[in-house]
Amino acid sequence: MIASNADHYVTVRRTTARLLAPATATATMTPDRQPVRASRLKVRVAGGTTGSGTVTVAGTVNGSAGSETLTFSGNAVLTSDQMFTAIDTNGITTSGLVGESTVATVTVEAVDESGSPQSSTYTLVAGRPAVFTPRALGDWPIRREGGVEFDKGVFLLEYEETWSPRPGDEVVDDEDGAVWEVVSTRTIPAVSRPLHFEIQVALRG
Repeated sequence: MIASNADHYVTVRRTTARLLAPATATATMTPDRQPVRASRLKVRVAGGTTGSGTVTVAGTVNGSAGSETLTFSGNAVLTSDQMFTAIDTNGITTSGLVGESTVATVTVEAVDESGSPQSSTYTLVAGRPAVFTPRALGDWPIRREGGVEFDKGVFLLEYEETWSPRPGDEVVDDEDGAVWEVVSTRTIPAVSRPLHFEIQVALRG
């Protein structure tokens, strides 16, 4: 068990422009998070038999309730004309997509007027016990622990089914605030189920 051997407690964060991660289309869908500033909404319909139908987003536009419907003639990416500052709970609705033999996935991303992603950082998990193993120096910022300099390492965390780390995530040391960038990850298996996340990291300057 990691908890009994933990020498660190960490928070894992992710930066993304996605407001709705890829999800199988349903009649009503709930955003995963909100735009951090006024944003156009880039909607991707993918993998459907034809991908033909509509996606309507309802939320806040210019301080008032607003909505926009995007009509898809096939699997494609379309972007709203309006700039949304919020999406209502259950504010993403679809028609025509659910009835196909292969139902499309829908993804919603926040972009600015030029189409560049409007990213935000959110917490995946917090206060997780971890075991840290330092690695040798390289061309990275340097951190000291017990008089030894290191800039890379491996965190071991207990496996959980509800989330998984991926490259580009941040692991933040809850004690001293050091921020590590995830370089690679793998799951260490046990007999009947995964046991640990092994997260290779590099110190972020």
